[in-house]
Amino acid sequence: MKLAHRMLLQYVVVVLVLDLLIIAIVGQRLEHRLARDTATVPVALDHREAHGIVAEVRTDIALAGAAALVVTVLLTVVFARHVSQPITKLRDMARGLANHDRSIPPAPVSAPGEVGELAVAISQLSVQLDALEKTRRDFVANVSHELRTPLTIVGGFAETLVEDDDVPADNRRQFAKTILDNTRRMQRIVDDLLDLSRIESGGWVPRPVDTDLRGAIAEAAALVRDAAERKGIALTVQVASEASRASLDRTALRQILTNLSENAIRHTPTGGSVTIFTLADRGGVWVGVRDTGEGIAPEHLSRVFERFYRVDTGRSRDSGGTGLGLSIVRHLAEAHGGTTQATSEVGRGTTIRVFFPDRADRSPADR
Repeated sequence: MKLAHRMLLQYVVVVLVLDLLIIAIVGQRLEHRLARDTATVPVALDHREAHGIVAEVRTDIALAGAAALVVTVLLTVVFARHVSQPITKLRDMARGLANHDRSIPPAPVSAPGEVGELAVAISQLSVQLDALEKTRRDFVANVSHELRTPLTIVGGFAETLVEDDDVPADNRRQFAKTILDNTRRMQRIVDDLLDLSRIESGGWVPRPVDTDLRGAIAEAAALVRDAAERKGIALTVQVASEASRASLDRTALRQILTNLSENAIRHTPTGGSVTIFTLADRGGVWVGVRDTGEGIAPEHLSRVFERFYRVDTGRSRDSGGTGLGLSIVRHLAEAHGGTTQATSEVGRGTTIRVFFPDRADRSPADR
């Protein structure tokens, strides 16, 4: 039975019961009053006349009750439709969400009270599910695209080596090196995806310890110094005396600095510089990397922390980037209760920094 029918039936039953009670009570009180009056007035009413009066009164009450019942039914139908229509829409929306059916877009449902709040909640859920579905599709498409190029290269060179026995030794060595490089590239993509999945799912939890930033940054700088020297880039470290210690996960810090430094070296031309620095702030410490590279245009800056987002797609792939490094940095920072910030000027360089709060559950927005 539908909600409107149930509400109608309930109201009708309630009104009928009330009418019967009213008729019974009024009839009883009239009989009592007439009996009392016939004993006191000089001209007593005949017993039949008294009962006739009572019967007429009951009839009038019954007619009034019937009229009230009709009015109640009409009002109940209107009210029930007003209530059941938004609930029916919400039911259809919920079924569509459960069945992954997006053929009917969620329409705004106007309803008072808790029903209206439920409508807003379901509408928000629908928007979030659509966003998640789009993210999933984009993720699958991006991963497929990132792996397709190296797989094609590996397959092509491997096929040449297998089918052509006359390939010169030097060429064979070059083909093998190309296969190895692209295999390592795919391995880096898979490793970064696994790291990102582990962080997002909560499988990794930071273990903050009081850390000497001078030593930790020196270790991270040593990992990328050879790459900087090969490209002719000056790599420097600037640790502020008031920002030389922080409570953080050392492994996470190493990965953050490695990702930021490699990214900076990748986009800085020969003769440029890359600086790893710290900066004290109220409630915590900033740790970041500043370069004198090509810079990032404002329309791209807000998206640099998205997975697989590249300002220059072809150039980033050629230089060995996976498109996941900055996304990992953001998630590691958020796992500490911190945040990330990127500033840049085209042609002059980029600065990306991470805030580590004094306590893992605080960030600058909370202060």
